[in-house]
Amino acid sequence: MSRARKDILYNNCLAHITFKCHNSEFYFHSDAVKDEIIKIVAKYKKKYRIPIYDWVFMFSHRYYLVYVEDVERLSAFMKAANCQIAKFINEVFNKTVQAIQDRYRSPIIENETYVINTIGYIWLNPVRAGMVKIEDAHEYKYCSLFYRYRGLRDPIADPYDSLRENIGVDIPATHSEQRFARDHLNALISRELSDFCPEIMEHIHSVGTPEFIRQRHTWRSSVGPP
Repeated sequence: MSRARKDILYNNCLAHITFKCHNSEFYFHSDAVKDEIIKIVAKYKKKYRIPIYDWVFMFSHRYYLVYVEDVERLSAFMKAANCQIAKFINEVFNKTVQAIQDRYRSPIIENETYVINTIGYIWLNPVRAGMVKIEDAHEYKYCSLFYRYRGLRDPIADPYDSLRENIGVDIPATHSEQRFARDHLNALISRELSDFCPEIMEHIHSVGTPEFIRQRHTWRSSVGPP
């Protein structure tokens, strides 16, 4: 099946990129694994000069808000980083199978409202997975919100200033990034998930299906809390 037009990346665009483990396996469940993945992503992000503005690592998925300056360079980054992550996962789990799914989703983000909604969607993934309550979303360590909420240096995410320079979207406006993170989270707490724009809601069907929810609960009940 061909990829939808809005999923076709082009130079100088902003995209919401979603990766998942092969067969949605929970290879990223442990903190030690996620810590190592952060190092790998940070290393190759720097090597290939890839602007990433927000991110979250879940048990089986990764989400990025990425500025695509050059499609070929982004492709090289994803190939190199995913290859290293797959190698690490196979070492940890003593396997020799495909660890990261080749296909990924990459909807193009076309306006400022979509940018704001995508940021919220990325931040609230741990909430939708039942890992934290929405009022504690900023406590989930493996998300850019954790760092922006505290005004800490993010190991992966770039400052929003370059987002303004790249596509003309001024996220913090007159406030600091920390103030934006706190205000935006408070706004998200007061909203219903259905208020997200339709483009964002499309993702829920692929990452939060009943089958996935049942798989997650089965895994968690067998191994304990993450």
